[in-house]
Amino acid sequence: MRILLTLILFSLTSLCYAVGEGPSAIEVNVSVGTFVPKPHTPFQWQRQLSMAESQDSLRRLRQGLPRKGCNFRYHSPQISYLEGVFSRGDRRLARLLELAWQEGARLDGWDEHFDLSRWQKAAELCELDLDDFLRAREMAETLPWQHLGTGVDFQFLKDEWQKAKEESYTPDCRYHACQKCGLCDFKTLFPIVYNKTAQVSEGENSLSAPVEIERGSKPVTTEAGHFKYMVHYLRTGQICFLGHLEILQLLFRTLRRAEITTNYSKGFNPSPKVSFGPALPVGTESLAEFFIMDLPAPLQDPGSIVRRLNAKLPPGLRVTKVEPHSGKVPEKIRTSYSLTPPGGLTDTEIRRLTAYLDSSSFIIDKTRKGKTKQIDIRPLVKDIALGDAGVVLLEIVSASAQPGIKPLEAVTEILGLDRERSLHTRIVKTGWQALDEMSERDHG
Repeated sequence: MRILLTLILFSLTSLCYAVGEGPSAIEVNVSVGTFVPKPHTPFQWQRQLSMAESQDSLRRLRQGLPRKGCNFRYHSPQISYLEGVFSRGDRRLARLLELAWQEGARLDGWDEHFDLSRWQKAAELCELDLDDFLRAREMAETLPWQHLGTGVDFQFLKDEWQKAKEESYTPDCRYHACQKCGLCDFKTLFPIVYNKTAQVSEGENSLSAPVEIERGSKPVTTEAGHFKYMVHYLRTGQICFLGHLEILQLLFRTLRRAEITTNYSKGFNPSPKVSFGPALPVGTESLAEFFIMDLPAPLQDPGSIVRRLNAKLPPGLRVTKVEPHSGKVPEKIRTSYSLTPPGGLTDTEIRRLTAYLDSSSFIIDKTRKGKTKQIDIRPLVKDIALGDAGVVLLEIVSASAQPGIKPLEAVTEILGLDRERSLHTRIVKTGWQALDEMSERDHG
């Protein structure tokens, strides 16, 4: 370990001094972190460094690097410690997770919110030794994740660990002989090398099933090989507690499983060319969500795509329509919501609602990233009314790159809801309308 650190330090120091010379010196960013052995890899049997060992290594690296021309960044050893626990833990960690949450663990991916003592206290209540999860494992030992099949042969992982110790190279099976990892059956699964120079032929979508063309469904296209479609879908039930990024990844996966080929962005990290509507606050259901997909070929039957997508979506998500579109995401949108506070509205809350409608401005304090500023939400909340059964009907105008207001924030401030009633208010997005001219024509 010390030899490895010395070699790393020597290489980094040499690089920093080399680029730090001359009138236009270049700065080097050095980012390091504790290695976390992961399941289903050749390193799953190896121990993880303790927090003390990680801190000692980071201290040696920091002291050995030059002060000029080098920015030293590192991943917290405490967070890496907990990552190691959950990487190679077992089902007992479910109880640990619940107790840590009860102790106040929130947003622990951010250093400013992370407190390892909460997890250590929860571990004591569970009678768990967290260090035990980071220990080395015997090759013959039954591992907590061993019952999960990834397709890779167990012996292959053992052989790869031996080759890692010997520092021997494993050839890439896409260009060399099969390495016998067990994953490919060479019938339905085998290595494919993507040819970046290959062009998609006009009118062909390699993964779209051939179907009869539907009259009146010609796609809107502005350039060859780019056909845009808007997909309308519902988001109801428990799935509303997924965050925006989780929903994005879920929809990308659904497109792959439904065998719908999209165009991809350029660069080192290509991703599907799919544009999404404004992010919903976590916990908000919706009857009117959308995304716009950019395809290399036109869809012959958008109706069949609805069925294919719904067959691959999880409960709570359902596509209602797929229609041709220009591809422009609306920049200004008027969105309607229904909010249902528990027990209906009190007389005081109804009076506050009436007073809001009679006002010309309504100033509230908004805190973001530790900074508080005042905004007038009267131009944003265009309409608010009391519907049947104590439901509050709300319309909010939002524009990209401009300050906005969440529906629950607006109703809480306008009605003066207390924290308990605010947290238990059900929120449903019921519709939207594009306000900029071009988007209005597209959406109809």
